[in-house]
Amino acid sequence: MAALEKNPAADLMSMFSDSYIQGHRNAKYGQLSYAAKQETETKGLPEFRTRLDLAEIATVIYPLSDKVTAMLGQYSGGWLDNKSIDAEQSLIASLKQLIWDSPKIWESSVRGVVVKCNEDIVAKVITGNKDYTEYTSMQYLEKQVPDISAPRPHGLIALGPFRIIFMSYIPGQTLAQAWPSLSHKEKISIQHQLDEIFCRLRTIRQDDGSPLGGVNGEGAKELRVDECTLFKNITTTKEFNSLQFSARHYGSTTYVKLLRSFLEYDNSTLIPGSVFTHGDVRINNIMVKKEPSPSGEYIVTGIIGLEDSGFYLHY
Repeated sequence: MAALEKNPAADLMSMFSDSYIQGHRNAKYGQLSYAAKQETETKGLPEFRTRLDLAEIATVIYPLSDKVTAMLGQYSGGWLDNKSIDAEQSLIASLKQLIWDSPKIWESSVRGVVVKCNEDIVAKVITGNKDYTEYTSMQYLEKQVPDISAPRPHGLIALGPFRIIFMSYIPGQTLAQAWPSLSHKEKISIQHQLDEIFCRLRTIRQDDGSPLGGVNGEGAKELRVDECTLFKNITTTKEFNSLQFSARHYGSTTYVKLLRSFLEYDNSTLIPGSVFTHGDVRINNIMVKKEPSPSGEYIVTGIIGLEDSGFYLHY
């Protein structure tokens, strides 16, 4: 109420939690008729960047790299002076202008947008300003396995109800885009490269007793239970299994007990500790590029989309 008294024109949705906003969107979409859903998907929703008008505050969560600072400084350097009364507004204006001036390379009208700021840096604007799992995972991988190609962190800013993650640009195209034109031999080659990358990631271990989920203690995720909640202080296999089975289901309690009983005879659940996991392995999160050499082989240039990554059980 205090925020509304201060600014009666403030956006109400920006005052609610991420989980409420996501549930509200799902409920609205679920109420549409089949024809209306088809029309919505055909016509498309407004460009995500128009929602940046909702942002009236900005906070630097993780320091910006020199490259990002220089980019923003091209629009206005006033925000660099923390003593300036207008420093925050200068930063907000610079961010919005940079996002609008940069070409889109990915967009979801609900989730966010990724823009290419220059040849080295991209900015990922995502709904929600509390979850920093993706950023801390990038920091962790850069330190622990610098030879594995993943985006490198360049700073994070909470901008109103959004977060802007600056990261290095991974060249190439997604495996989803390249897949239809790949030969069987090229697909096998990419498979072997991915096997090596993900097996290497799983060698990064964490001992029993440490929280599962984000590497900086952000908490575990279980999208079947809640798409937006971070479940903190889950440290054991039993606790994580209980979280998974807390998801809403439509079977009887007898059926659920039957499913849970299978875990008692699965030796993989007995392996101690946890391993680093990408969390969202799919062809849209794998970048590939065709080599300019005479062989013209495809190489994996990087793995992206680390927002669901962290330490999880072996199975």
